[in-house]
Amino acid sequence: MKKTLLPLLAASLLGTTAMAADLPGRSAPLAPAPAMMPIFTWAGFYAGVQGGYAWGNGSGGGFNAAGAQISAASQSPSGLFGGLHAGYNWQNGSLVLGGEVDAEVSGVRKDNLGIAGNGVKSEELFRASFRLRAGVAFDRALLYATGGLAIADLKNTYNSFVVGQPLFAVDSTRTGWTLGAGLEYAFTNNWSGRVEYRYTKFGSQNDAGFPAAFGALARANWNYNDSAIRVGLTYHFNAPAGPVVAKY
Repeated sequence: MKKTLLPLLAASLLGTTAMAADLPGRSAPLAPAPAMMPIFTWAGFYAGVQGGYAWGNGSGGGFNAAGAQISAASQSPSGLFGGLHAGYNWQNGSLVLGGEVDAEVSGVRKDNLGIAGNGVKSEELFRASFRLRAGVAFDRALLYATGGLAIADLKNTYNSFVVGQPLFAVDSTRTGWTLGAGLEYAFTNNWSGRVEYRYTKFGSQNDAGFPAAFGALARANWNYNDSAIRVGLTYHFNAPAGPVVAKY
């Protein structure tokens, strides 16, 4: 009898163990891993497009060969412009420092200014700047100030109002300084938009070499400054950026 019961008992235990192994587990399911999101940074190279509207103020006078002023005039040129910008940022915490250059084709102009009995058309054909930027970042928003060297191609075209008298034009490159502030917001890791105000002041310009048909006018002196509102779209070459944080 013992020889018969022992094998049966062993077989029964083995079957019970096998059935228990086939039953589903009762352990809690594993939680999904948290998503890892990149932290945005303003550091790195960037480039973009920009455009805007400028309004200026020009003042000057006409002088005879002896150096005496014989007339005075002022003007308010205005118009649209557009171009490109590029730069590099360094970031330490919320502090952002950088350098930027831009170049723009300009349509800022004013017609029919009178100086010493002559008509003058003033045009700004091109402008550029080399600037520093310093700002405070609030995550994807950057509030900044900017300033530096400004360059412009300014052209004055004179008409003596004498019948048949050809136009006399003076085209010169002017340098000065520019200062402003702006707000930039990154709506993706690569793209940001900006709005900026800048004031620019150029040095004096002397136009000389007038033909005899312009009478006593030997030279004209101009001072020019303008204000401009710019909007821009920028691509950043630094995404995905920075360390990562868990997002639950």
